[in-house]
Amino acid sequence: MITRLAFIDQVVVSQNLPIKPDLTFSVADLPFLMGMKSIAEIPPPVFFPGVAEDRSMILGELVDYGPPPYVGVTWRAGTKTFRRTRFLYLHKEVSPEVIALLLKDIDATILILQRNPTRSELNEFDEHLGRKAHDLSRFNQDLDNMAKLLASLDEYIAVSNTNVHLRAAVGKTSRVLVPFPPEWRWMDTGTDSPWYPGTALYRQSMSGDWTESVRRLKDDLATQF
Repeated sequence: MITRLAFIDQVVVSQNLPIKPDLTFSVADLPFLMGMKSIAEIPPPVFFPGVAEDRSMILGELVDYGPPPYVGVTWRAGTKTFRRTRFLYLHKEVSPEVIALLLKDIDATILILQRNPTRSELNEFDEHLGRKAHDLSRFNQDLDNMAKLLASLDEYIAVSNTNVHLRAAVGKTSRVLVPFPPEWRWMDTGTDSPWYPGTALYRQSMSGDWTESVRRLKDDLATQF
């Protein structure tokens, strides 16, 4: 997907570089190296071209699951990792029950985009939703098809994961549940992402409580649908 971007000249997929580069840096350091000092200087999200052009197969499959609107959900992402004495907050998770109850009264076709969901998680989600949700976790194995699916959804509710970034790259917004403490990319305050304008953030409190954020998300969904 990266090779399609007009500003990328070459993608090298191994450490055996054909030439010695004059400059090497992490892409995460690029804003600093370019002298950016404020949120106002953040450019629009990268857009992957061509994703929306051929979605006939995806759209046909969605019709088989039910009528629009189509809402995708993900409740878990990342890994739990310890490094020396420091815990790396790469694991993000909310209970499937939290998201299912949010959508219980929403007249929409619900699609589960969770990577490697367990049978107990799927059963728990359906139980609290009060109806059948459709497991499309297999799309995580092919990012091209996942991008087409994300471009076809009316809404995506998730913790931070690859699909949130992919959805921004096809010109769509998400509703992101942000556990405490947050990752750097979601910053420590604010209800909207400065990286992905229109993407709403719903934060867990310092005490671990989701009540206020879930109430706001429920109100936002009621207004939308």
